[in-house]
Amino acid sequence: MPAKYDPNWRIGHFTRHLPAGYRKSVARDKNLVVDPVTRAYYEALRHITRDRLNDPRGLRRIVDFNLGKVAAPDREM
Repeated sequence: MPAKYDPNWRIGHFTRHLPAGYRKSVARDKNLVVDPVTRAYYEALRHITRDRLNDPRGLRRIVDFNLGKVAAPDREM
């Protein structure tokens, strides 16, 4: 997620915008993000970070994600 602008930023100390529904998603371990593009992006990340590493579908998701085939959320949200 994009970092909030801060003219006094320090590396590693970024405040992020949290999309609507993200906190509920984490609390309930279910994708409840409101924006459809952000929801799809989050779903891809959930699979990439939670699936078994040797799962062929997981590897395909990683490749697709790294090649930009998963639409990124609007950075100006």
